[in-house]
Amino acid sequence: MSMKSIVLPVAMFGAGVIVGAVFFSGRHESPPAPAQAAAPADEKMTAPALRQRVREHAQESEVAIAQTVQATAPPPPAPVAAAEAKPAELAKTNALAGAINILLSPQASMEQKRVVWDQLAKMGLLDPVITELKSMAVANPGAAEIPTALGQLFIQKIRVIREQNADSEEIPLLGLQADQSFTAALKIDPTNWEAQFVKAVSMSYWPAEMKKGDEVIQRLSSLVDQQETMTPQPQFAQTYVFLGDQYLKMGKPEFAEQVWRLGTAKFPSDATLQRRLAGR
Repeated sequence: MSMKSIVLPVAMFGAGVIVGAVFFSGRHESPPAPAQAAAPADEKMTAPALRQRVREHAQESEVAIAQTVQATAPPPPAPVAAAEAKPAELAKTNALAGAINILLSPQASMEQKRVVWDQLAKMGLLDPVITELKSMAVANPGAAEIPTALGQLFIQKIRVIREQNADSEEIPLLGLQADQSFTAALKIDPTNWEAQFVKAVSMSYWPAEMKKGDEVIQRLSSLVDQQETMTPQPQFAQTYVFLGDQYLKMGKPEFAEQVWRLGTAKFPSDATLQRRLAGR
């Protein structure tokens, strides 16, 4: 196999990961076109809707992270020699510890995690948090929430690069790292909802020649079954959204409609499912 034949699918895969994480940035409004009318992969990667998926938090600062931490998780332990630390360094240390607390907390909502992702990106702190989580993963090999959080942070790095309109060779590598992180999380805990969902959605945007459509449907269908055994959460509605989208992409609109109707019956207030059924 030539290097070119390897690099192209990997590059497309890296783009697919960031497209697949649209839900976690607060965007996912339009279903994909059916298979027979699907747009080329390059158009999917560069569509304005995909470049503008992150909300502006112009009025937020480091204080926002600290406030969110206080509402959702225990305060981080005081750093060693805190009295000797400079105020700015101490604030940064507490902000990082607070952000990690939220990203790893099973009680934190996806909305709270979105705030943290956006703030870390705006403050240029994604890399320090990734470094810390990598160390934590080595020390805690049985904690599935750590590689799950790592996968999400790799996705956020891709998002930042894409929003800067930078043509970075780092994107495919970050995409692979994200997928590998979710895979690692699922080896530890196959029922981890977040890792299952983001991995499946990311795969739904892989190039058609990689033939992942059936696997995406199987993964999302299994996740729907798992959700039936769990306490309902608002984000569960998105499993129905993307499962229907995948059926539509594969040229099965009747299956897509059935899935969206089932999702709407369980989550009647979900606006995305309502728009799917209305054909918008």
